[in-house]
Amino acid sequence: MGNPSVIRSGMQQVNLEVDGPRRNPYPRAKLLGAVGYPPLTPMRSIIMISFVTLCILMGPFAGDVLAGEVGSPVKAIYGFSRKHHAMQGKTPEQMAYTLNGWGVTAVFGGYDDPALVATLHDRGIRIFAEVALFVGKNLWKRYPHSRPILSTGVPMAPEGWYYGVNPVIPGIRHHTLKKFQGLIERFPVDGVWLDFIRWPCRWEKPDPQLLQTSFDPFTLESFQKDTGIHIPSKVTSIPDRAQWILEHHREEWTRWKCQQITEFVKQVREILKRAPRTILLGLFGVPWRSLDFDGAIRHIIAQDYRALSAHVDIFSPMVYHKLCGKDVPWIAEVTTWVWHETGKPVWPIVQAMDEPKPLKTQELRQVVKTALSASGSHGAIIFDHKALSPEKIKVVQEVFGGGDTH
Repeated sequence: MGNPSVIRSGMQQVNLEVDGPRRNPYPRAKLLGAVGYPPLTPMRSIIMISFVTLCILMGPFAGDVLAGEVGSPVKAIYGFSRKHHAMQGKTPEQMAYTLNGWGVTAVFGGYDDPALVATLHDRGIRIFAEVALFVGKNLWKRYPHSRPILSTGVPMAPEGWYYGVNPVIPGIRHHTLKKFQGLIERFPVDGVWLDFIRWPCRWEKPDPQLLQTSFDPFTLESFQKDTGIHIPSKVTSIPDRAQWILEHHREEWTRWKCQQITEFVKQVREILKRAPRTILLGLFGVPWRSLDFDGAIRHIIAQDYRALSAHVDIFSPMVYHKLCGKDVPWIAEVTTWVWHETGKPVWPIVQAMDEPKPLKTQELRQVVKTALSASGSHGAIIFDHKALSPEKIKVVQEVFGGGDTH
């Protein structure tokens, strides 16, 4: 998502080595059997059933509903690490105390220590996981045909650390779904965020390459089968076939690409429905609005926010303003746009790292405040833990509303 050393370690840190035993910090109220409860009338029965249903649907947030804290914003740190200078040498209790002191209410990562997981949950700090999907050099090696083919007919080249993967390949989809299934079966995380859930593009720059993919035989065959559109038999070369599609059926091609991503997310949601507990489903989205880069959020990235909203609980646009060459107000603009598109809570994820230029503490303060106060925002995620120097920690504590940081 940015500087190779920053992004690679951040994005791949969250994997299957996650939580231990979980203690739910959001206990449900004892709705029935209370001493002196008044007799049940038809109206009281309807109210009670509706309330119980709401608590079931809210899952881990039921306690927040009962406490009247529905509007409390989430204040999260991505890439939590016990190796961070503020955590080194501390017990789980001390680390939880430190996070409470910063005002943090959720972390992404840090779940290979069961004692830490239990302690964080006891202190009201939720633990989320991130699953990197259609990306990785290892997937190119394991599934060579997953390397996208450009409209010129040549395989897509890596861009630094980024190795984009064709999301249509069955082996890739099976591999990533199995990865997701294994995570939620083995570890009691409070939520899972999908990352690299898109068609290939290294977007974290002011002027990204907008490459149409993939024009390999399998993808083109799938497109024709699903849409009923048939490429003329006389059009044989990959460049000619790509040109024919983009000239004659560009919108159908775009819509079909979006459907591949949305359908995958739907499959993930179906897995979560079968889980024995409520697990939030989040999505790290590319921070492009409908008109940015001539509509590239759909025709290149293939993230249809409106369609995805049927399956996703929380949207987290990756509003890394410095990486994207934007100003701070842009964070709010994208956050609000995503909210309007989806109607779902938005937890924008903002950068704290000094990339491509140093991020001063005053600017970080503005960044986090903007993320929290934007219309549609229900919280903010800071990317990432290791970028937080002592000076930046003071900003986090101030804006998140924490107390003692020691």
